[in-house]
Amino acid sequence: MSEALIRTEDLTIDEVNRLYVDTVVDRENIEALKSNQPLLLIGSRGTGKTMLMKKAESELTDEFAVKRILPVYTSFATSSICESTNISKLMVSKILISLKVKLKEQGIIVNGSIFKPIVNKDMNPIVVKLENYIENVSNLDEEDEGGVQIDDENIVKNIDYFREFVKELCEEFNIKKLIIMFDEACQIFAPVQQREFFDLFRALRSPIIICKAAVYPGLVSYGTFQQFHDATTKKVERSILACDYIEKMREIVKNNYPAEYNKMIENGELLNTIIYCSSGNPRFLLKSLNVILEKGTSLKASVVNDVIKEFYRATIWTEHTKLEERYRGHRNMIEWSRKFIENVVSADIAKINVKTEETSEKTTAYFAISRKSPEVIKQAIKILEYSGIVTLDVEATKFRYDFYDRYQLNFGIVLLVTTTSNFASVCKNIMDNISQKKFPNYGENSTAYEGMENLVIVDEEIDKMGFLDSILNKKVDELDISPKLLKRLNDAGISLIKDIFEKDESELKKIHYIGPVRSRQIYNDVMAAVIEYISG
Repeated sequence: MSEALIRTEDLTIDEVNRLYVDTVVDRENIEALKSNQPLLLIGSRGTGKTMLMKKAESELTDEFAVKRILPVYTSFATSSICESTNISKLMVSKILISLKVKLKEQGIIVNGSIFKPIVNKDMNPIVVKLENYIENVSNLDEEDEGGVQIDDENIVKNIDYFREFVKELCEEFNIKKLIIMFDEACQIFAPVQQREFFDLFRALRSPIIICKAAVYPGLVSYGTFQQFHDATTKKVERSILACDYIEKMREIVKNNYPAEYNKMIENGELLNTIIYCSSGNPRFLLKSLNVILEKGTSLKASVVNDVIKEFYRATIWTEHTKLEERYRGHRNMIEWSRKFIENVVSADIAKINVKTEETSEKTTAYFAISRKSPEVIKQAIKILEYSGIVTLDVEATKFRYDFYDRYQLNFGIVLLVTTTSNFASVCKNIMDNISQKKFPNYGENSTAYEGMENLVIVDEEIDKMGFLDSILNKKVDELDISPKLLKRLNDAGISLIKDIFEKDESELKKIHYIGPVRSRQIYNDVMAAVIEYISG
């Protein structure tokens, strides 16, 4: 039996090229990875960010002789990270080592190795410099305040010198651009380290260096880095409503299970059901099929139904709940978000979808959240994006008299709340009648938000570095509010941000001139700042 490799890290470049399936959106993302603009590639777990990066690297490598654009792929997945890790040192070390590997692959460097520094003094001085940098930055003693001086300056402590070295190297070897692709960026970093990463990501930018980073949606601390201004952003997504969705996802199945594919398509509706349940996430699809194929090469309704129940009722939520271990400050939000989906959203979607095949009623897999909703609610939904349980379908869509963000609920979860166990039949009925215009919606003060109080956890264990305390003790003057509104707050005895954080939103409404709209705006601004600092 064939067994799909779930992670791209386990694939060679040849295997990446063989397994990759081109879609319109994926092709746009690859071209963006190859472009001259800094890029954030945003996608949930398993959506294929690494696959796209490796494919872009492969294409740039093939074109190097003509275009002289050198791709340098580096991943933090295997890095050992702790709170004391020097992110600047880590990034520079990763880039230097990956750069040398790529130069050797291209035949630009023909002597030396990663493990043995060059000793031949007749070698090109820039190559010797690269070797010395790698050796010294790898041995840099973080506890030594003086550090290790590398030639005339320490490239770890001043990124300007690192850029100059890269410029010197590129000029020496006729390299026009260096595209650095950071994979697994931020996932294993603490929030303060994430902010440092993005500061360095921005600082590396030059006419020669172009940075790209693959990140998850939500639960990322950008600090002063503005993702929509400091970089281009692209989403990794495969819409279940795309006209070629089934065709492209079947192609992924065929590439990964060449021996079993013909047998699979004999039960086409069952295969389509599994494909729709994955909601365009290749990892969800391949993990499900691996389990199913352990029980035989053909698809059987009973087996498919059992795997869907197990995967989308238990496995996917287990992975979501594990986030509590890493993001302790979000623990209550993670718990609340699960209850919100299981007890509210799923039930409301089910009410819409409980229609007979004879009716012309539209079905849905979508729901919408008002953009005026409390910040903690919006953050809880972002955590669901991180896990791949929901996908942002469209931002700021007009509905009635308000603007909403519309999300698609994972289709496997949608099927679980149906009244029948014949998932293939229900799946076909829903997809034949699905509409993006019909969905349950939750306004700015929806009763569905019950239990949202105290969703933010703040304690000394979470705020070891004191960053949150520094935020809370800032004056309210730093909030983006008018002088007149600022005076109202000060007159009410509110001078520090923590004075707002420690109050209930309803208390702000009692202040003269501060109604529901202004109180929500002020409270959301404060909560956004606090949430930024409680992620680990």
